[in-house]
Amino acid sequence: MADIVAGGFDAGIRSGAHVHGDMIAVRLTPYLRAAVVASPMYMASRGLPATPHDLHEHRCINYRWGHDGAVHRWTFTRGGETLEIRVDPAITVNDTNLIAKFALEGLGFAYILEDVVAEHLTEGRLVRVLEDWCPPGAGFHLYYSGSRHRSAPLRALIELFRFKSVSD
Repeated sequence: MADIVAGGFDAGIRSGAHVHGDMIAVRLTPYLRAAVVASPMYMASRGLPATPHDLHEHRCINYRWGHDGAVHRWTFTRGGETLEIRVDPAITVNDTNLIAKFALEGLGFAYILEDVVAEHLTEGRLVRVLEDWCPPGAGFHLYYSGSRHRSAPLRALIELFRFKSVSD
């Protein structure tokens, strides 16, 4: 999670859940939902997790953030309870297309945005588990500092997204 002010950037894009309170945010996407998925082949050989904690007994495909090398923690929420699970990954990459590819190849469970794998879920190439633990999340936002001068290109970009969200 880069500090856009310290880095000298005009703006950034991140999940609305991770935009600091001193920033101004403009919604870019609707609410998004994570999905824990694996191929039917993997599940036939290894079974299904009943709870997020059961993922420790499975092979997992994880994401590594490019800016600091941190490994993504899988977040689950149900009935007011939030869990942050640090899986022991069999494979770690920094490309969601590779995560989906490896899940399709039967290499383990993936934690990925539902929209990225929607077609594979519909076609039965991937199967979703722990669905009741994955409610919709904040979606992506353009964010910027309210205390810094906004350049003309940034102002135009902000207006474009504000207009687009109103017209949708």
